[in-house]
Amino acid sequence: MKTFLSIIIISISFSLYSQTKSNIKLLKSNELILGPADSNYWVCKGNVVFKHNNTIMECDSSYHYKNSNKIIAFSNIKIEKEKSLKVYGNKLIYYGNKNSGEIIDSVVLYRGETKLKTNKIKFNLDSNIIYYKEKTKIIDNKLEIESNKGWYEIDKKIFYFREEVVLNYKKVNIISDTLNYFLKEKIMTFHGPTKISNLNLEMFSDKLTYDPEKNHMVLKKNNIIFKNQYQIRADSIFNNINTNFSKAFHNVSIHDTTNKSMILGDTAEHYNSFNSIIVKSNSMIKSPQKTDTLQIKADNIIVEENCILAFPNVIIYKKEMIGRCDSLSYKTIDSNIELFKKPILWFNDMQISADSMIMYTKNNDLEKILLFPNPFIIKPTDSEFFNQIIGKEIIAYMKNNKIDLISILGNSKSIYVLREEENKEIIGINITESYGMRLNFKEKRINKITYTNEPISKTIPKKDITEKNKKLENFSWRINEKPK
Repeated sequence: MKTFLSIIIISISFSLYSQTKSNIKLLKSNELILGPADSNYWVCKGNVVFKHNNTIMECDSSYHYKNSNKIIAFSNIKIEKEKSLKVYGNKLIYYGNKNSGEIIDSVVLYRGETKLKTNKIKFNLDSNIIYYKEKTKIIDNKLEIESNKGWYEIDKKIFYFREEVVLNYKKVNIISDTLNYFLKEKIMTFHGPTKISNLNLEMFSDKLTYDPEKNHMVLKKNNIIFKNQYQIRADSIFNNINTNFSKAFHNVSIHDTTNKSMILGDTAEHYNSFNSIIVKSNSMIKSPQKTDTLQIKADNIIVEENCILAFPNVIIYKKEMIGRCDSLSYKTIDSNIELFKKPILWFNDMQISADSMIMYTKNNDLEKILLFPNPFIIKPTDSEFFNQIIGKEIIAYMKNNKIDLISILGNSKSIYVLREEENKEIIGINITESYGMRLNFKEKRINKITYTNEPISKTIPKKDITEKNKKLENFSWRINEKPK
């Protein structure tokens, strides 16, 4: 009897409505009741199935307005389009003449493995676009996206998320106001201010692309990474979440918020597992000090939590001082710098060298330089003769970027060139040995020399000066190494 009734209903529906493509077709209903007088609708009850163009609509019951080609459907709403798209809800209002409608209450949309959940959607089957303006969640495998509004282009398979967009996937959390999800390619693009959190990394960008399958992203505009006390900026930043690896390209700058120093370079690589950043190509450290800025250039710079390493071919620039070494270590806590492998400094024409050096900072300015072992100070008097000092350890005390005092500790020895006061002709050299000595400077010249004990001194007249006795052991004038 029920089957016979369904056949009658379908026959009535086909006779009531023309077979044009725009009319809604009733395919099935357990009951078909004419509505109240002047109501202009049929009441369909039980396993109701409609078809409009290529879209199938199911529900428990509905009102079918034949004149306006409209449906209001209730409970267990199901819409299926081309088998790949299914939508569920508790209420449907559909306008056949416009090919559009809305589904209300507990709305769920499926597109393959992608699931959308919200309270209300509007759709248009001509443009094949679904809209929502309420809090919505998209679940795609383990990926979750929430937003306040957006739309889905069915043919292009693109989700557009707007306002308070939140993405969670594995170790990644992204907050933005604009996200486009290209479902076919599994690629996402974010536009506008966007925050990315990943393990102990925090990133910001105004434009980025994210591939959730490969789990990597590219930051493309106004990019910044926060890592410990460092802020990393670059024109573009690649981040691989799976390997905890990031690489920054072009105009790279790393700002140390602890001591206000800046590291610059063409590229930077961050290995989260090693907790370090490697800056390459045109890399430089800029450390603001009280009266000027200390600049350090090197082929590579490694940035760690409390230390910066520079190597090789290190060049140091500061007002009144220039130098080079193979490598150095910059302690960000106290801003002290240790120079390794035959470092050498020049203060105007005074050359200072040792096997290693430590530059100490106090009150945001260079306070002193410790030279050890094998320290050597050379100052030319002309192209042939040089004033020289050696010792076990030498400390150069600084004041306003200039050497104010030099203290030689242990086994101090010096050669001083003697000249006539009037014509400045060389008359000899003085060789002095003492346990220690102190040299006070005034206007970049030695003003006073004091000794810690009675010195042993001898003077060699000009006629007795030889190549051997006019230079201390291990003398090396390295002016050709002085950076330009």
